[in-house]
Amino acid sequence: MIHRSHGLRIALLVTASLAACHGDGARPSSNGPRPSDGPPMTDVQPASPGGAAADGRRCLPAMVCDRWIGCALVASAADRWSVVAADELAAGLPVTLANGCTNGDRCDAAKAMPPGTVCAPDSTPPLVLPPPYACVGDATVCRRLAR
Repeated sequence: MIHRSHGLRIALLVTASLAACHGDGARPSSNGPRPSDGPPMTDVQPASPGGAAADGRRCLPAMVCDRWIGCALVASAADRWSVVAADELAAGLPVTLANGCTNGDRCDAAKAMPPGTVCAPDSTPPLVLPPPYACVGDATVCRRLAR
C-alpha cells in the first residue's frame, strides 16, 4: 500500500517528467511543418565566418518534415532564405534556418516544405539525430561528405 504523500510525490514526478519530454504540449494540429524544437538560430548571419559567404549564402544539411535529404546551398534576400542549389530541393524554394535535431544537439539545417508535401502527424515528436553526413561548400557549390 502506498502512503498518500508518496503517491502525491510519484504523481508530481511523472507530471514533471512528461512536461520535460513534451515541453508545453503545444503542437499545431495540421500536418504542416512544426516549429523548431530547438533554440532559434540567432547566430545565422549573412557574413558569419566559416559557414556563410559574404553575400549571405550558406551550405547546410536540408530537411523536409523530420527527414534529412542531403545538402542545400541557401541564400538570404531581404528577410527570407531560399534554395540556390540542392540535392533534392528546387531552386527558389523558401526555407527556414533552424535546429533540425531533437536530441539536444545543435544541427543547423535548411528546413523546406516543397509544394504537395504532407508531413505525417505524430503525437510524440520523433528523435532526430544529426545527419550522417556533413555539407561543405562555398558561395557556388554545396556537397555532401560522409562523416
